[in-house]
Amino acid sequence: MIHLFNKILISISDFLNGSRPVSYVRKFQFYLLASTLIMFSAVLSYPNFRHSDLDLRDNGPWAVGKEAPSSVVAFSDIEFPNQQEYELKKQEAISLVPLYFDRDFSVLSATTSQAVDEKEKMQKFQDLLNEDLKSIRKCQMIKGEVDAKIYCIRRIKSFSRLGEKEALYILYPSVDKTGKKIRQAVNLIFQKYLIIHEPVKDKIFTGNFVRVRDFVAGVEPAESTINVKYLIAKNRIHNKEVRGAFYDLINERMNIKYNTERHAIVKSSAEYLRSIDGCSFNAKETEASRLKEASKVQMPIYKIPRGKPIVNQGEVIRDNKFQALKVYNHARLMDKVRRIIAILIQQIVLISLILYFAWRFSSVRLTDISSNLVIFLTVWIFAAVLAVQEEFWSRNLAYNEVTHFFGSWVPVGFFVLLLSVMFGEIITLPVGIYLSFMVFLASKNDGNSLIISVTMAVAGSILGSYIKRRAHFFYFSVVLAGIGSLMVTASYLYSNRDIFSFVGGDFLFSEKYFHAVRVIVFSSMASMLIIAILPIYEMIFNVATRFKLIELSDPSHSLLKDLFHKAPSTWTHTLMVAAMSEKACERLNLDTMLTRTGVYYHDIGKMKNAGFFVENQHLIPKPENIDKDNPQVAAKVIIDHVLDGVEMAKKARLPREVIAFIPEHHGTSTMAFFYHKALEKYKRKVKRDDFRYPGPRPRRKETAIVMIADSVEAASRSLQDVNEESLDLLIQKIINLKLSENQLDDSGLTVGDLTEIRESFKDVLMSSYHFRPAYPASGDTEKLEQEKENGRNRQKKAFSLKSKKSPNPTKGKK
Repeated sequence: MIHLFNKILISISDFLNGSRPVSYVRKFQFYLLASTLIMFSAVLSYPNFRHSDLDLRDNGPWAVGKEAPSSVVAFSDIEFPNQQEYELKKQEAISLVPLYFDRDFSVLSATTSQAVDEKEKMQKFQDLLNEDLKSIRKCQMIKGEVDAKIYCIRRIKSFSRLGEKEALYILYPSVDKTGKKIRQAVNLIFQKYLIIHEPVKDKIFTGNFVRVRDFVAGVEPAESTINVKYLIAKNRIHNKEVRGAFYDLINERMNIKYNTERHAIVKSSAEYLRSIDGCSFNAKETEASRLKEASKVQMPIYKIPRGKPIVNQGEVIRDNKFQALKVYNHARLMDKVRRIIAILIQQIVLISLILYFAWRFSSVRLTDISSNLVIFLTVWIFAAVLAVQEEFWSRNLAYNEVTHFFGSWVPVGFFVLLLSVMFGEIITLPVGIYLSFMVFLASKNDGNSLIISVTMAVAGSILGSYIKRRAHFFYFSVVLAGIGSLMVTASYLYSNRDIFSFVGGDFLFSEKYFHAVRVIVFSSMASMLIIAILPIYEMIFNVATRFKLIELSDPSHSLLKDLFHKAPSTWTHTLMVAAMSEKACERLNLDTMLTRTGVYYHDIGKMKNAGFFVENQHLIPKPENIDKDNPQVAAKVIIDHVLDGVEMAKKARLPREVIAFIPEHHGTSTMAFFYHKALEKYKRKVKRDDFRYPGPRPRRKETAIVMIADSVEAASRSLQDVNEESLDLLIQKIINLKLSENQLDDSGLTVGDLTEIRESFKDVLMSSYHFRPAYPASGDTEKLEQEKENGRNRQKKAFSLKSKKSPNPTKGKK
């Protein structure tokens, strides 16, 4: 079962990491990009597609007058012209427009002999009064009782409403004085009141004032405003209240001594005013004024801000609410279309910039199916998480928008950190920026969410590249949580939201702020889950993570153990090349772990014919060696070690990045020794391509460094005198050789890099080939020790003899 599982994994690795034409990979990337565009467009448009349109039919559940089946919250600002309120305001404005009347003072004068039009020929007050005065004079001339005279006066139309006593004041004292008083009274009433023929049948007007244009012969018409209570129809002119008002005016403005006389003047004046048509309603001017006033009314806009309820469940749907629901339905449809188009445009621009950045600075990482699948699969998982977060966010939209920032809900840092561990910050950074902008769009263009997401993405991409041990996941998760908390705090300050609350005399963190920080801390600490997820990526996609490389660089790996046992000198060569390459990569700030692992496996193909290669010949019996005098066969064996190595690496499921060191450390360079030998030996034409490695040329700096290190290490063994000068010449010679064959053209190495590489190689080789003094032979050491011992013995003997010959000084003194 395990064997079958391994075969399946090998098949998957071969498919994902197999070499394919660039056109095939680009086409595959296009399909992945198209799928990503569609997926994110669906996710970002999901809030609008989540619910069906409201049924606003006349007999539907959302009809006017019915109770709302559920609450409806505006997903965007709703604005529409409030036609109903506009009509009410317009009607109110029109109703307050004063009615227009024309008052012609010429009716108070006499008709002239030159009058030609109907207006000038109409009955006038002065003519009536003159005729009535003549009749009064006739009544005065009647002989007999006063009653006859009174009867005569009351038969005159203008005085028909007078009582007997009132009629006496018309007869006496003088007709001229009576006429003068009536004329004055009529003028006063005519000026103050508008006596119209009949009531104006206008149901619109509700104001308190009317406009009057006074026409006086020889003078420009003048306009004035009169209270509507002074507007009197002729059929009301003899009402008690109206005549009382006339009486008060006469009493105030005229000097009439007797009350009865005042009543007589009022009654007769009212009758004269009822007989003439001096005032008329100007419907045309009134309508023009109403239209003008109506045009000044601004269309009121009915507004419901985003996140506010349009209608609550159980609320009776009124006209404005129904209109808002119609706008809501239409806005959702248009928003879907606009949102999808906008999202597509934004994503196309963003992805174009990101792809340019990735292809420009890390094109090698995107030339296989596996890397593309890992990146896009992670992005798709992020899209699914984003959709879920949108669903939870919308369930309590009003609370969430005043408490949280949508960007703090989405664990951008988690996904960016995961990608950074696998691919480094160069590729991960633009991907993180893209994911942050997707959060920005999902948050309905909330600037705080964008800032939080971008910060977490940048921090995750940087921190991920520094993860070297599994414990770092915990450390950097804490760092991400701290950065997220700071960004939420800054967003709260920027949005003028309360961080502290005053409770019981103490300042405490507000519950909303604490909740918001807690959310982003939890989402950041989820980065520790990468420890469990990363092995799945490594197993399925064979990704060369740092932890995978550490496992592969362990000498107990089966391939490395076989290399050590079958080709031990090749293993020694490998360790030396690894030391040189790693030193150079350190100075150039490159991936040292990948370089070391790649070097360990770069010559595993030599195990198949280990005895052929010069470093192993002293350990392999002669009969197993291949005749190197046949350059054609020798070249094939050397080329085969590259092909065999690639095949062995694929069966062992080594990552593509590690396998690349096997063919690229030789590139397409020529085996100069055997090519030269073939030219000497064969008379036929010799093809240079038969003596060229299959390649490809190094496509990254690390493999190019290994190419140079491999040649330098092998050549350095032929040096007679190892010193800095000889090593400088050797390394530069090999670098020049690689440059002349264009082997470094695709690697990205600069002249400055090559200088650093040369110095690094020289340091390692000088340390390896340093001078040590020759150890003395053990026999020589023993001989020296014996000579030393003999010398000491002779000295002791000579001292003893000298002591015996010398006299005792004490004896002579005695």
